[in-house]
Amino acid sequence: KTLTNVRLMTYLHEKRGTILDVETSRDGVTWQKVYSGKTEVSAEPWQMVNLTESQGRYLRLCCHGTTDGGSWNSIIETKIYGY
Repeated sequence: KTLTNVRLMTYLHEKRGTILDVETSRDGVTWQKVYSGKTEVSAEPWQMVNLTESQGRYLRLCCHGTTDGGSWNSIIETKIYGY
């Protein structure tokens, strides 16, 4: 599959963003970083993360805390898009 986007719903999205990397893999061993950044603070619960298009069977989120200085992340739901 070609992976193109991830939509994330995070806890307290209206107060803080999530700092993360998104990686994909064809085999679950070798990983390619396809996004590095943060989600916006928004009243909208779903945040779209546009990935560098990549082939992959697996996707992992490497979370690095919150934009308000928190050292944890709380992801409620994830949707993965591709073709």
